[in-house]
Amino acid sequence: MFSDSKAKFRSRDTIASIAAKARESAKLVNDININLADYLYGFLRLRLNPPLDIIISENIEKNADAFVNFTNDNKITLYVRNVIWLQAKSNFPNARFIMAHEVGHILMHKNDALAYSAAPYSVVRALSEEERVEPQANLFADEFLAPTNMLFGLNNVYDIADYFNIPEECARRQLERFLDDQRRRGLAEPYRDMCPKCGSLTLATNGKCSNAIACQ
Repeated sequence: MFSDSKAKFRSRDTIASIAAKARESAKLVNDININLADYLYGFLRLRLNPPLDIIISENIEKNADAFVNFTNDNKITLYVRNVIWLQAKSNFPNARFIMAHEVGHILMHKNDALAYSAAPYSVVRALSEEERVEPQANLFADEFLAPTNMLFGLNNVYDIADYFNIPEECARRQLERFLDDQRRRGLAEPYRDMCPKCGSLTLATNGKCSNAIACQ
């Protein structure tokens, strides 16, 4: 994983489009449980020129679970702790998110890393999330694993997390984005917000949880 740094401005819609194209190019448009180890090793590794290097080790630098290194000769290397790689192969939700996050760096941040790596932290900290590599990679991972256009009919954080096999915090972010999209289009009724207790959507008319029987 990167230390946060400056990036080219990328809006949420731009990053969602990059994630959608990544799914499409791998013929994974409708997949709900993408195996990230297979995707990285069997597809993305060979799509890059030169091919992506993947180094799996018990201990890696930077005290991280995974991170990507870029060099001026266009070489990209992904370093992954072996336990995270094994968990990704077995489709553990958190490991899937970590790997999708690194895919975001690989697809978006080569030029950013080389151009902006010297930016001081005080400058980076003042930037919006649209101009920082870590929030961008998180958003890419969210959209790659659980695209908002596939959330129709899923009105609960836990249902989304279970359906897409993703961490609950990822599911919560995507449900919030889905609701924002629906509000912008005037389509959010009859639901308004998420219940703080169970993650279901509250009813817009009275503010009560739509899953009132189970939410006690």
